[in-house]
Amino acid sequence: MKTYKVHLIRHGLTQGNLDGRYVGARTDLPLCPEGVARLRRLQGDYDYPAADKLYVAPHLRCRQTAHLLYPGVAEQEVMEELGELDFGRFEGKTLEELKGDPDFEKFAAGSPDAFIPDGEEIEEFAARCTLGIRTVIEDMMKGGLESAAVVVPGGVIMGLLAAFGYPRKRQLEWHCDDGCGYTLLVTPQLWQAAQAFEVIGIMPHGAQTPTPLSGR
Repeated sequence: MKTYKVHLIRHGLTQGNLDGRYVGARTDLPLCPEGVARLRRLQGDYDYPAADKLYVAPHLRCRQTAHLLYPGVAEQEVMEELGELDFGRFEGKTLEELKGDPDFEKFAAGSPDAFIPDGEEIEEFAARCTLGIRTVIEDMMKGGLESAAVVVPGGVIMGLLAAFGYPRKRQLEWHCDDGCGYTLLVTPQLWQAAQAFEVIGIMPHGAQTPTPLSGR
């Protein structure tokens, strides 16, 4: 039976990331110089496997990352559904600036009644990301594509793997560094029967952990 490999990759660093700000759907920042340098370091130390097609979240930081890591892949598709969460009133702020905000404290704690003022409902975010990964997998199957790279924000990666990935882990356990992520193995029978896929490796290949840049 034919299988499909999906390489989920988190975009490179922006200045907002370095400043510890919530960078979501409303803030379209480019990669910062350090972000570009870190991606180049990963390229030199490890291997980004070939991909038949690129699927990229609409943010500039994701499109720039895809161009840097996969300059030779002509076929690209921008996936609006795989964009970052709209952080509403939290957008662009740091943890220090949000201290004492009861709405933020509920959101950060994962409270069941948490919501983002003027932002996106968590359920809506999950639903559109689900639609996005389904679209990617169905497109690969219809087109006979054996492998694809999907460049998206880290929150999208964590949410998708917590929902559909094996082995089962909590969302925060799927955290990864910028330029890093996971390789998924999609088997049509498992996907159609259980809407699930296997997480079989770390991106980039050769890295022993999804956070090889942490502390460097």
